[in-house]
Amino acid sequence: MAVIFNVFAVLQAIIGVAVVGILHLLLNLFGFDYDMIGGTREAFVSLVIIAAISAYTDAKGLKGTLFYLPMWLVVIAAAIFVFSITYNGTRSVFVDGSYQYVEESLTLHKLFLYGASLLISLGYIRLSRKELAKTWQKKKTHLELLKAGMQAGEVNPQQFWEQALLVYYKPSNLFLYLNYLWKPLFANAIDGDEFLQYYRDFINLIDIDQLAKKRHKVWTSEFRTALNQAKNFNEYSHPMLALARLRNTIDQNQNPQSVEESA
Repeated sequence: MAVIFNVFAVLQAIIGVAVVGILHLLLNLFGFDYDMIGGTREAFVSLVIIAAISAYTDAKGLKGTLFYLPMWLVVIAAAIFVFSITYNGTRSVFVDGSYQYVEESLTLHKLFLYGASLLISLGYIRLSRKELAKTWQKKKTHLELLKAGMQAGEVNPQQFWEQALLVYYKPSNLFLYLNYLWKPLFANAIDGDEFLQYYRDFINLIDIDQLAKKRHKVWTSEFRTALNQAKNFNEYSHPMLALARLRNTIDQNQNPQSVEESA
């Protein structure tokens, strides 16, 4: 099975490993015998740190994914798995010239692992809610500027598509398809009905007849119909790939030459 990840996951991994490496050097510099790079028993701690870094960077816009799941969530799962196979309640110690197994309490280890995982999750939700609200406000401002410019006749076709890219916004699939789960987690970040009206206003600014490619006309028309038919977000059925197709339409119409070449 192929490993499916994006470039942001690689960047998050690089940042996480770099931070763990620095902590490893600092701990050894101050005399702590704690191997955060190659140590088997320390591995789950290193993974928790990488998960925290991945969650923070994800909330800030670096959306790393592995197997289509958020990188930070995958790393937390990896930390729990690694802990389960490296800690079994006993450990090997060197006593009287030989290694012996002694019982080991895992209470503090478990408190750290599960407590840190919970704090990372709650912190991610809290920070994401703030970042989403800020981003959404910026997008609404861009839309109002575009609408005002078009009403004043100050926006030519090329400028329209340049500004359309600033207006374009793709929320998470959880928001689009499982909004009843998304709302309690990210309350007050983006309102469903407001999102619906936002894209109604945006899509209605696009002159479908002026689109050069047939598929762009079909995609935009389908999306517009779905938006205008819904009375509210609860009735809205988001067309599969509608926002990805809209982004493709914007990108290609920003560059008319590429549209002509691929027509």
